[in-house]
Amino acid sequence: MAQKIFKKVPFYKRKYLINRAFQIPFTIRLILVNLSVISISYALNYYLLFRFNYLAEEMGLPVDHYFYKFIRSELAHMSLIFLGFFAITVAVISIYSLFLSHRIVGPLENIKNCFKNIEDDFNAHEKANFKGTSFREDDFFKEFAKAYNDHMQVIQSKLKDKQMGEHTLKLVQEDLSENQNDKEKSKKAA
Repeated sequence: MAQKIFKKVPFYKRKYLINRAFQIPFTIRLILVNLSVISISYALNYYLLFRFNYLAEEMGLPVDHYFYKFIRSELAHMSLIFLGFFAITVAVISIYSLFLSHRIVGPLENIKNCFKNIEDDFNAHEKANFKGTSFREDDFFKEFAKAYNDHMQVIQSKLKDKQMGEHTLKLVQEDLSENQNDKEKSKKAA
């Protein structure tokens, strides 16, 4: 079983967006989950500040009381903090989901390319040339590489057995035709 050797490529030269159809929706879903969690937290904090406003009204504080100004300024600060926190978490989640999805999609693309290479080899040379595959150390689904390699070795051995059988059949047919030709020659000679 052949093993691919991965050269250590600097991170800025790597291709991280391998399968856009999976990776972009994956990232968007994580951002939407983040947005919903932060929105719920914001709504709960807003409700708390609104309750303080309501309690101040029940206590009979005048509308121009400093407490109301304090609540409004805290609401503005809280909104800025939540907006900044949302922006930071979106950036972190976007980058992390790109790396995470790369570790999911990379091995699957690797196996897809191996199947494609075998298909191309078979179409070009009428025989499958199995080279084997391996995954990077920190990829997910490492067991797929072993299963793929084991499966392809079984297929390759069965193909060799079939080719050997066809070759043997051809030799037997040639031997029979030679024997038949020898018999016909001996009958003509006699």
